[in-house]
Amino acid sequence: MAGGASGQGDFHIIHDGEPAYRVDPRPYSLSDFAPTCWWQQTFPGSHFRKSLTCSIPTSSGRVTLSGNRLIVTGDGHREEITLTSDAEILAAYRRYFGIILDRVPVVEEDSCLLRATPDTGTARPS
Repeated sequence: MAGGASGQGDFHIIHDGEPAYRVDPRPYSLSDFAPTCWWQQTFPGSHFRKSLTCSIPTSSGRVTLSGNRLIVTGDGHREEITLTSDAEILAAYRRYFGIILDRVPVVEEDSCLLRATPDTGTARPS
C-alpha cells in the first residue's frame, strides 16, 4: 500500500506490481453514488442487466444469490455454491431472503430491472 499522489490521503493497493485499487477515505453521502447506480442499471453491458442478483447483509457478512450461484460470506470465510435445480434456487430465495416465488425469475432482454410483486411473488419488469 502506498499513499496517493494526490496528497488527499488516498491509498493505492498494488497487486503483482500493478495498481489494483484506490481507496478514498473521505466520507460520501448515498446520493454521491446515484450516477453510478443509474449507469449500472441502464448500460447494456452491465452484468446487472444480464442476470439477477439478490444480496442481503447478515450479522457476520453477506448472502448473495446471483443466477444459480449462492455466495455466503462471513467471519472471514467465503463459500460459493452452484445450485443445480430450480427447486434449490427457489429454496435459497425463501431461506436467505424471505422471498417466496412460484418460479425462478428471469431477465427479459428488453427489461432493465425485474422485481417480485408482493401479491403473486412472480417476477415482472419494473
